[in-house]
Amino acid sequence: MRRKDGRHVFPPVLTSIKDFRAAPETMGGMNAHVPVSEGLLHHIRRMVPRYTSYPTAPHFTADVTGDTFAGWLEGAGAAEEGLSLYLHVPFCRSICAYCGCTTKATRREEPVLAYAELLGREIDLLAARAGGARVSHIHWGGGTPNILPPEAFQALVERLARHFRIPSTAEHAIELDPRHVGQEGARHLAAMGVTRVSLGVQTLDAQVQTAIGRVQPEDVVDRAFSALRAAGIARINADLMYGLPLQSLASVEASTRRIAAWRPSRIAMFGYAHVPWMKSHQKLVRDADLPDADLRLAQAALARAILVEAGYAEVSSISATPSGYAQNAPDIAGWRRAIEAGRFATVKGRAFAGQDRIRAEIIRTLLCRFEVQPGRIAEQHGYSADVLAADLARLAPLVEAGWITLSDDRLVIRTHRVELARVVASA
Repeated sequence: MRRKDGRHVFPPVLTSIKDFRAAPETMGGMNAHVPVSEGLLHHIRRMVPRYTSYPTAPHFTADVTGDTFAGWLEGAGAAEEGLSLYLHVPFCRSICAYCGCTTKATRREEPVLAYAELLGREIDLLAARAGGARVSHIHWGGGTPNILPPEAFQALVERLARHFRIPSTAEHAIELDPRHVGQEGARHLAAMGVTRVSLGVQTLDAQVQTAIGRVQPEDVVDRAFSALRAAGIARINADLMYGLPLQSLASVEASTRRIAAWRPSRIAMFGYAHVPWMKSHQKLVRDADLPDADLRLAQAALARAILVEAGYAEVSSISATPSGYAQNAPDIAGWRRAIEAGRFATVKGRAFAGQDRIRAEIIRTLLCRFEVQPGRIAEQHGYSADVLAADLARLAPLVEAGWITLSDDRLVIRTHRVELARVVASA
């Protein structure tokens, strides 16, 4: 029950996703903002993957089937760290023009209830292979997960509790549209054990909100924060976007400062990816209204600086399964046919092989910490550090420019860490 991104071929900073966690101090030099030179722009405008996984989604194949995934679950269920479960609810009351998620609009309750019933059956399928396993994280995404009627949501939560060991320390998170968060709904989420909520704020600029089809005045967002906190849900995330149509530096600054003033425990910063050939509703966004690459870069840097100044520490994260990646059918009809037949809805994936685990760990560490010991990681996986020599040699231009250092088996991104992380990872 995990979504996987399709192919992404955008410059790294233009589709960056950064997570800022409330903290009393920053993380040292990584947050220094040095003017961007033309030479650096040449590198950071390169087309490289987003690395939401490694191997990346274009390398997924139909060789990974539902039976393959079922076999992987046997081992995953015994993992000491426990399972993380992602449940996707692909419905919204309306579709925002910027949205890149797998979702569809509905005003009727019937398709949502039918989906919930099948989702329960998929939980049963999972439990048949990994039932009794300890669960460390539950995350509901979408779409708009709170489009589920309270009784349907409760039934699914109870189903999870019957099949898996969910300790009181487990994180139970859900993504919410602030426009649909009321006091009663917040209390129900808290009663169901939800411990973290992610609010899709995106921007507080009225002009930009109109352009993206998501009008939610500041007082609506404020009421959502208040309702959740009154219900006892203290861990609240807020999503912030840059690169949106009609968005200026002043707009980004005002929205970022106001969001930070609400003191969410985390702020996730996303760059808008304009892919109208993949998401037809994005054709509502006029190309002429989009900021250019340089302005996007400036918007991202400005928002980052404001958040660090406000006391947030900058981090990132990537998830993986022990044996490989499995992707569910992206269309509801295909997913429904598989679940009704009692099969996992896996349509493709990638099994880890060869040096995949080495490279995945190096990339994950780079994107999270901006420094890594590649040779040490290779040796931990039973390989000589020499297997990475040709890859590291490709970084010579970045070393010569002084942006990274590479010595004594330690690779460190010295400046422009966020902008260069995926460029370094691509080597």
